[in-house]
Parts: sequence; structure tokens; C-alpha cells
Amino acid sequence: MGTPIADYLIEKHLSEDSITKKLVHRISFLFGGQSPNPIEVIRDLSVREMQSFNQFNPNMDNVYYQSFASTMNIAQDDLLYALTFKYLTRVAGENDGMIPLQNAAWGDRFEHIRAQKGISHAAITDIMRRNIGNLQIPQIYLDIISGLGSLGL
Repeated sequence: MGTPIADYLIEKHLSEDSITKKLVHRISFLFGGQSPNPIEVIRDLSVREMQSFNQFNPNMDNVYYQSFASTMNIAQDDLLYALTFKYLTRVAGENDGMIPLQNAAWGDRFEHIRAQKGISHAAITDIMRRNIGNLQIPQIYLDIISGLGSLGL
């Protein structure tokens, strides 16, 4: 359903000659280049663009849709997302530092993945290769696959 972070960046910081726009381009180069265009990616992830996308791309009857999301509890759960977590908490409530919880729910099944320590947008991908409390991130993905298998998918 998009993220208000993208909306905020587009509205406030991504004008033609902004420092933020130049910084986004430089950071994207460090992560592999300019394809796809990082500014277009941010625009595509805005709430408005995702609403439009969803309107023109409705769910198909023969596809099983499910979604999962984690949330941070406090800004210190992941300092990389501390500022975006605080902003989203103020404008949208629970979030993982990038996506509000309510914007992540989609499909026939939705699961909110929780741990004693909050789980950021990056941490749920197991980027740090470590457990979060007693939660083993790879096991989450194995359980998802197992669940799809039990549905015959």
C-alpha cells in the first residue's frame, strides 16, 4: 500500500537540484547503480502511486495472496531506521521503520511477526545474520514455505 516515507521525500526533499536527490543518487550508485532510477523507485512506493497501481492491477482469483510484516518497538531497535520509525509512528502508527503495519496487510492471510526486540524493515530480511531475541529469521521463511506446501501451492 506504499509508504508515507516516499510521500514525504517526494513532497519535501526531491526537487530538481536538492541535496537529498543528489545523495539518493550517490547512495544508489554504491548499491549497484542507477537502474532502476532510484527517484522513480521512491515515487513508485508512494501511497498515491501504490493506490493507483492496486486499482489497475486487481488481485487475480487464481492467485493466493498473503503478507507478513514486522514492527520496531523503539527507535533504538535499528538506528538506521530510527528517524523514519519516529516519523511513521507519528503519522501512521506501528511500523518497521519503512512501512506502516496497516499498509503491509494484503491478501487472504496476514501475519504480524513480533519479537521482544522490535524488528526493522532490514532485520526481517536477516541482513545481520543473527537471531532477534529467540526469533530465528530463516525459520520464518521456512515456515512460510511449509505453509504454502500444506495448502498445495
